[in-house]
Amino acid sequence: MNRMAWIVAAAVAGVAIVVVAYLLWDGDAAEPTTPPPGLEAETPEPEPIVSVPASDVPATEKVVSADPAPEPPATKPPVQPDPAGAVTAPVVLPVLAASDAFVRERLAPELGAEGDAWLDEADLVLRAAAVIANGRDGNVPRRLLGFVTVPGKFAVDRADDIAVIAPETHARFDAIVQTATSIPPARAAELLVLFEPLLGDALRALASGESPRRLLLATLDEVLRTPVTEGPIAVEQPKVLYRFADPTLEGRSPLQKQLLRMGPANVRALQAYSRELRRELAAL
Repeated sequence: MNRMAWIVAAAVAGVAIVVVAYLLWDGDAAEPTTPPPGLEAETPEPEPIVSVPASDVPATEKVVSADPAPEPPATKPPVQPDPAGAVTAPVVLPVLAASDAFVRERLAPELGAEGDAWLDEADLVLRAAAVIANGRDGNVPRRLLGFVTVPGKFAVDRADDIAVIAPETHARFDAIVQTATSIPPARAAELLVLFEPLLGDALRALASGESPRRLLLATLDEVLRTPVTEGPIAVEQPKVLYRFADPTLEGRSPLQKQLLRMGPANVRALQAYSRELRRELAAL
């Protein structure tokens, strides 16, 4: 169950906050920042200035004005370019196999020290692709996400011979949710756009021809469809592992069941982040 907790952060916090939220997706190619060949403004060449010797000018054509020569026009200071309108050189992405350092460099300042362990893995973009490919169907790639641990153990309270998930079980996931939602949604959307070509390459490497954008949005929708329960959730332990006593909850997808184990406050936080991230993506 500790391993499954990772998918929640990965799916929601941009699903692009590598490892915790692999913020990557697929969208339309960015517009070129320089005009294509043939569209540059042409600058006409100045006509040559031909000097004519004074002896060649007939004296009868010489005109003398009684008025003083006009003052030369004042020289205007050069117009400084507007930094806001300056063209930014496009970012050159590395190849997928060498992309880990590139991803860490951009995500580490956003996640802070809490995210260091989440970025200290290999094949970050491939893991991200696996997260959203599984998340669309509500599944959890536990083998790929097993490096993230949750403190403490799953705990239950008992009342009248009924076991319910204990509040301390929900609290175990608070730090994960806080880190997963630490990147502002607008910034998370920008990172998704930056990383999108790499995520597309990763999905193709996983033999998936689906659009990363659709997979990401479908994963966010899976999070948003999770019911927010009020009050304790009853569980039962037929063998080793606990399961929800309510068949309706037990029939939910693995991703949604993991969200339910994290408690209603964490579910609300992740769903609020998912909605805002969706809006930001739609605005790009």
